[in-house]
Amino acid sequence: MGETITYLQSLSIELYNVSAPGLAFGALSTLQEFIKSGELGVYLLLTDASLANLICQQKGFGARNTFLSGNQTGISSGGQLSAMVGPVESIQFAVTGGRWAGTQPGALPRGDSLSNQLIELQNENRNVNANPEIAPHFVQDGATIWHNAAGLVLGGASSVIVSSKFAQFIFNQAATSVQCPSEWSRATCFGGLATAFGKDGQRVEAAGLFKGLYQSELAVMGIQQ
Repeated sequence: MGETITYLQSLSIELYNVSAPGLAFGALSTLQEFIKSGELGVYLLLTDASLANLICQQKGFGARNTFLSGNQTGISSGGQLSAMVGPVESIQFAVTGGRWAGTQPGALPRGDSLSNQLIELQNENRNVNANPEIAPHFVQDGATIWHNAAGLVLGGASSVIVSSKFAQFIFNQAATSVQCPSEWSRATCFGGLATAFGKDGQRVEAAGLFKGLYQSELAVMGIQQ
């Protein structure tokens, strides 16, 4: 869990006063109406959710580990993953008997496109020659997982259970803390400020400034928009 909304509101004020000394409407303080009314807290949570989504979309990205809370076991071929965000982290095949007995990682089948990979999976699942060398394979199509457990059984396995690990997060407008790790706090504050000053089509100078700072912060953290 990341920082509290109270802390991020204070940090936003500090970042504003340091980043925008030349803006016509002067320094920001806790007396500003959008801070008193709680609007800034909502904008910070919305920015946090946007950041969480960007992080979850990038498999192998370090901060993604924070959101790898999704686990699902017993996935049938063509089954849906629940509340998944971005690509699956891993697919595992628990195989009993046969050439691939044990817990095996799933890999993509041969083919340079989704349609060709799905055709390859169909052929593997038919396994007309009962080939024991067909390896565990899967294809993700959105939230749908296709795999070749049936082909592994035809190749000598007595049973195959397919499981998945994936990223997920839930947006909660009443949360008192953000979900992204603390190192994303500056980006969260800049994004929240950009939304706050741009919401009515006014103060566009400040909104543009903080949008640029937000995007720069994302680039520093390894995300390009």
